[in-house]
Amino acid sequence: MRNTHPIAKRVAAIVGGDAQDRGILGPNPIWRASDGPAKERDVVNAVEHLLDQGFGPTSLVVLCGSRRMAERLRERSIGPFSFGLWGSRGIPVETVSRFKGLESQAIILVLDGPFSNDAPTSAYVGMSRARSVLVVVGDGADQSPLSWDTQ
Repeated sequence: MRNTHPIAKRVAAIVGGDAQDRGILGPNPIWRASDGPAKERDVVNAVEHLLDQGFGPTSLVVLCGSRRMAERLRERSIGPFSFGLWGSRGIPVETVSRFKGLESQAIILVLDGPFSNDAPTSAYVGMSRARSVLVVVGDGADQSPLSWDTQ
């Protein structure tokens, strides 16, 4: 199992499953509510928080639902770190679809668009990329369709 138990439970809840005996102990995933779809400042705040906890470009990835948000973030920097593509020197920022099959110690999943029918699948893929720390940044109204309020 790639994820800690709390992340595995959160991911399984999206598809109505259960992860009772899967994963090791770890921190609970965090939902950082934004006012509507996630905005750049919401993501920057979440990244700053993880940088303060000791994460850096080799252990942290930002996954966006849209290519537009990923491109906008790659134009920014936080202190000594710039945002960049996966494999570059900066804090990686990718879309969920481009990061499929990869993983990182910490993932910030950015729900930055209107919630659509494929959003639960995309969120499932994005959330399951996190090995030990998961932060979701998005509209609080998106918690229910992702069964976030049931676990």
